[in-house]
Amino acid sequence: MVHDTTLGTTGFQASLNVWLEKYSEQLEDLVAALLAQDFTVYLTSDRGHVEARGFGQPSEGLTVDSRGRRARIYSDRRAAANVQQGFSQTILWGGDGLLPDDIWVLMPEGRYAFAAFNETVVTHGGLTLDEVVVPLVTINLQERDDE
Repeated sequence: MVHDTTLGTTGFQASLNVWLEKYSEQLEDLVAALLAQDFTVYLTSDRGHVEARGFGQPSEGLTVDSRGRRARIYSDRRAAANVQQGFSQTILWGGDGLLPDDIWVLMPEGRYAFAAFNETVVTHGGLTLDEVVVPLVTINLQERDDE
């Protein structure tokens, strides 16, 4: 749903509301059935997303390993640095022991995206709090001790 939205966050939320109207009862029934069998249900998402504004797309040819809207992955630091020269509102990440030694990631700052100039996209993979924190909800039936 996120990848197909063309109207930004508003379009995504409208699509989600349509999905919930059609399928939420089935989901609620499933959760209720699991709870009735003493299961604990964990509800999460694989990642968050943001509405971002395009500020252009690099055309680096074969020097890029992966072309995302919020992150581009390179196995050559010089290739990534060359692209960064044309996109000053980016962060070049690598060489800090968190990523493999031969991986460099170029990411737009803030809520920018590697997309057509001023295009509004809903995407993921960047550095905002919305993209890096994964929600987790625990649902269980627990008797309360009323004091």
